[in-house]
Amino acid sequence: MTTTLADHKDDRKTWIREQLAVLGHTGTGTGTGGGQGAAPDRVVWQLLHPGDPATPRREHLLLRAVADRHRWRAQLDAAHAARGDPHPVSATDPGMPHAA
Repeated sequence: MTTTLADHKDDRKTWIREQLAVLGHTGTGTGTGGGQGAAPDRVVWQLLHPGDPATPRREHLLLRAVADRHRWRAQLDAAHAARGDPHPVSATDPGMPHAA
């Protein structure tokens, strides 16, 4: 089976959510709607076409992706700090417990 970039991104998000659940944090803060506070079930996806004026500039998309990643990492670090675990989390760490 070939893994696409979208599959990898979804796997990363799932891994973060599982780790937050293991640490006792079930909320994801501001939602996953591109950092705009929308609940995941209220997001509407629409295909954009080249030249569409509603398409955000590439710079804005990249900055939003970086901000989302930063927010997720801060949530994960806060969950670890609240649990009293000062060690950083690694996706490749075999000692990290798995979500139930």
